[in-house]
Amino acid sequence: MGFVDNVKQYFALGLGATAGYMLFMMCAALFFILFAGGGWMLLRKYNKKKPDGKQTPLFKEMTGMQYVGAVLLVIGLLPFLMYLIQGLLFSVGAEAGSGVFDSIMGDE
Repeated sequence: MGFVDNVKQYFALGLGATAGYMLFMMCAALFFILFAGGGWMLLRKYNKKKPDGKQTPLFKEMTGMQYVGAVLLVIGLLPFLMYLIQGLLFSVGAEAGSGVFDSIMGDE
C-alpha cells in the first residue's frame, strides 16, 4: 500500500467516524424532542385552571397526566445528564484538589 492509499483510508475513516457521531447526536436530539417535547405538551395541556380562569403554576396541583408528562420530560433529558454530572464532579474535584493543596502548603 502506498502513501496515497493510506491517506485515502485515513480520510475515509475520519469521515466515517464524523458521520457516525453526527448520526448519534441527531438520534439523541430526536429522542429529546419526542420525549421532552411530549412531556412538556402534556404538562401544559392538562394544567388545571383556577376559578377565575387563570392557569395554576406548573407542578402545583398536578393531575395524573401531568405526572406522566413530568416522567416523559425526565426521560427526554437523560441523554444530557452526563454533562450535568461532569460539571458537578469537575467542581467537586477542583474543590478537593484546592483543599489538599491548601492543607499541604498551610494557610499563609
